[in-house]
Amino acid sequence: MATIRDSQLGAVKSMLSGKTDDDDFETLGAVAADWKVLVYDKIGQDILTPLLTVQDLHELGVTLYLQLHAPRDHIPDTTVVYFVQPTADNVQRICKDIETQLYDKYELNFLSAVPRQLLEDIAAATIASGSAVVSKIFDLFVDFLSLEKDFFALRKQNPGPISYTALSSPDTDADIMDSMEQVVAGLFCAVVTMGVVPIIRCSRGNAAEEIAKKLAEKLRSALKQRNGVFSDSKMSASGSFQRPLLALVDRNVDLGAMLQHTWTYQALVHDVMDYHTKLNRIVLPAEGGGGGAGQGAAQPAQSFDLDSSTDVFWSENRGLEWVEVAEASQQQLQQVSQEEESIRPMANGGGGGGAGIADGTAKIKEAVAKLPILMKKKKQLDQHMSVLSAAVKSIEARALNEYFELEGEILNDDSPASTKILELLGASAKGSAQDKLRLLSIYMLSAGAKPETVIAGKDALKGQGVDLGALVHVEEVKKHEKLASHRKSSAASSASSQDVAGKAWAFGGQALGGMSKLLAKGVKKLHVAESEGVVTQIVDDLMDNRSTALTKDYLFIDPKVLKGGDKTEVPERQPAFAEAVTFMVGGGGFLEYQGLVSAMAKKGKVVTYGCTSLVNATTFLQQMAACNK
Repeated sequence: MATIRDSQLGAVKSMLSGKTDDDDFETLGAVAADWKVLVYDKIGQDILTPLLTVQDLHELGVTLYLQLHAPRDHIPDTTVVYFVQPTADNVQRICKDIETQLYDKYELNFLSAVPRQLLEDIAAATIASGSAVVSKIFDLFVDFLSLEKDFFALRKQNPGPISYTALSSPDTDADIMDSMEQVVAGLFCAVVTMGVVPIIRCSRGNAAEEIAKKLAEKLRSALKQRNGVFSDSKMSASGSFQRPLLALVDRNVDLGAMLQHTWTYQALVHDVMDYHTKLNRIVLPAEGGGGGAGQGAAQPAQSFDLDSSTDVFWSENRGLEWVEVAEASQQQLQQVSQEEESIRPMANGGGGGGAGIADGTAKIKEAVAKLPILMKKKKQLDQHMSVLSAAVKSIEARALNEYFELEGEILNDDSPASTKILELLGASAKGSAQDKLRLLSIYMLSAGAKPETVIAGKDALKGQGVDLGALVHVEEVKKHEKLASHRKSSAASSASSQDVAGKAWAFGGQALGGMSKLLAKGVKKLHVAESEGVVTQIVDDLMDNRSTALTKDYLFIDPKVLKGGDKTEVPERQPAFAEAVTFMVGGGGFLEYQGLVSAMAKKGKVVTYGCTSLVNATTFLQQMAACNK
């Protein structure tokens, strides 16, 4: 099965190029003669941003890219490609473009299925224009965000009707129905894009069950259609012979995964910076120089694209602990600088020495070809050093290492002393109000939580003026849900983990130019033990068709079985799954994604992670608090 990102990217490239053969994409820059204008709405722009760069668009023949509802000028003798949601407002604006003959030729690409009434509106506008040509109308079924090759979300940070709040505490029955319909529509697009009809497993008694049943019905309806989205030719083109598992998991089975402080690079950036809201782009704020003599010039704001498809360092290191990443970035930067110094003289036409003319010319050509590659790699490494330096500032200011260490003890059932918890929750302790809420929430969710400590912690936060709405919701969830409250520690030795952490902290001050001096002094060695999260345990059990305490209530739904396809037990002859899509109903994050995909890969299983929306802990706390209003 192709990755979900590659499948979505292929659909978008086919839309823009008019080609369907992937081999043709390699030479698009040389053959693109049909230049066109690309018009998208806000959701369409969000989908395109992590997939294509400006250079990619140019190579696909796009000369202009414009917002649908922004003022746009008349461009004669031009093909326009629309990439929008099939909403009444969007179609009304497209019809206005057609009627006023803003362009010459129109190709309409909708992110999901367009209703018949809107198609009739487009037809009427085309007839009214008298000469406009609508050459294509496609339902692309790509209405979701591919943030990594194996990670997708239906919406970004402000998901509205499909947020955790909307799915957990809807105002009316109509609201929850609308929320579920939107999730089903997005999931259907993801399934169509992957070109497979999965076996569905879902938790019961919550939104995940209703979404699973609605999705199954939508798939069954599509399977009945001749030459539809699941026709034999399209299914065979997906290259998949074994059906994957689609596991729909309710967010409440593990709230802690959304709140826990983290130490891996991508998850840390997601936690403390503006990464998740920018669709794989990070923005570092400007730094003032003070303005006085000797103070240094002000540093402007910086923005970087952290894309695993184009940044090799990010792809290889984003799941590692940030201190390991800092060491790797410095080592690679030194190697690149040394290599650059050795070949730059040749690239400038010198350095031939006593070698023959032919040999010297070959070396010069090799150096000229290699230098731009080295410079690009050096630029990316410089960017990562800037990001790591910014991360260290947040770690120092908020003492994130202390929260991470203490939460690790709680999650591994090490029963930390109440005094340690209350000390970090105190007014004089470092950390934001959100950091303290996260710590107390995780403690409250643990099996070993002591009522007197919880009460004392609440009083401490209340005295600091902290809104305790999120904690009220934690208590409600714990009352009504069967929460798994522990994680299984790996066999890695404590001594080894502590030694690695100690070395990493000592290195921090050197690698980041003195930015982490506070960390290098007097910081306790961290016990960094690998753990298997609750969701990982659930997915592992479901892929092997095991009925355990975590999965015994999960429904088994086969959309290809038109009647009686929903079962409470796994069929006897059902083989184990080699591939799975895990979808979190109620939001997800990078910490859970990295842990799940990594753990399953070690067992030879391929897992794609999806969620209704990607949110960091601060946003998730706000959504939990909103459930009580």
